[in-house]
This record gives sequence, structure tokens and C-alpha cells, in this order.
Amino acid sequence: MQLISKYDGLKTIESIGLPRPNWKFIKVSDAFPSKPWAVSLYGWTIRSLSTSTYDYAIPSKHNVSYETIKYNLDEMYRGSGYVDYVVYPSWRFNISGCLMIDNPIAVLEAVFGDISSLLRGRKNPDITVFDNSVRFISKLSEYRINNSLDRIIVHQISSAFRVLTDFGFNRISLEWTLTLDKEFFFHDLAAF
Repeated sequence: MQLISKYDGLKTIESIGLPRPNWKFIKVSDAFPSKPWAVSLYGWTIRSLSTSTYDYAIPSKHNVSYETIKYNLDEMYRGSGYVDYVVYPSWRFNISGCLMIDNPIAVLEAVFGDISSLLRGRKNPDITVFDNSVRFISKLSEYRINNSLDRIIVHQISSAFRVLTDFGFNRISLEWTLTLDKEFFFHDLAAF
């Protein structure tokens, strides 16, 4: 099974019940809700969405006020041409990372803080857990005990690992974050 776009990845996160931000999918031409659908202490995130391909490093804005979202959507559309977006409450990063599975290998890489430095190769991972996919969960649990990795991360990654491999994906890249407020979210999925 293959997900062909960022939109497909986010919809899969949603449909299989993984923890995720309280997002809404918006087209630039849509009427934007006049009132927020969630509490947001740190503003709002707007991410461009490709619906026909899986694009990387596409435009996004973070920590914008609710009142300026529609303006920002229009500005992003004029600058990029994307018509589909996902909007959700922003957060403050504690630990963020990526679970990558290429059967039979599984790797978790994480950094303290914002994930963008890891994804763009500007920072080496602060945490790396690597093993074959059969032993990965026990290795992750062992790492938690020996290195004080937050148990929320171990629980959520282990659950997602099982669900996604049972779902029939052989190659997976799943981005996640544990916020400073101890909320855990999955916020991007590519699967092939």
C-alpha cells in the first residue's frame, strides 16, 4: 500500500486513530470558520498540502494569530500556488522526531526541540534507536529505562509501530512531537 500525498498521510493518521493535533483541512477558497475550533496557547500552524504527490519542505507558517489565518492562507497561496492547507493549534516543542521503518529495519531519531533542524539535516539526532523491526519495541523500551526517555513517547511510538506495520506498510516515515505541555502528536506520515 502507498500513500501518494501529504494529505493522504494526514488522513491516514486521522483514520487509524493516532494522536494528532486538532486540525482542519482547508481550501484557500473555503470560508474560514469565524471562531477557533480548539484552544491554542501558542497561535496557529498553517501547512500547505499537496494532494497528488508527496512533496517535502513545502510552505508553512507557525504561531500566527487566529485573526490572521485567512490573510496568511491567501498570502501562502499567492506565493506557492497550493490550494489545500491543514490548520491546527501550534505548540512548544519538547522532543520531536521521526520513526522510520524500512522492513526489516526500524529507526527512531529525535531531537530536543523543533523537528525542522533534524529533517533538514542541520542537527544530528540527540536520540537514536535502531534495530530490526522484530526487536525494535523491546529496544525502545530498554532505551527508555537506561536513558530516561519519556514513557509517553515509548507508548505512542510502540502503538503506532504496531498499527502501521499491521496496516500493510513496508516503508514508513512518521513524524511526531512531545510538547512542553506533555501532549503527544503525530503530524506527518509518508508510507510506501
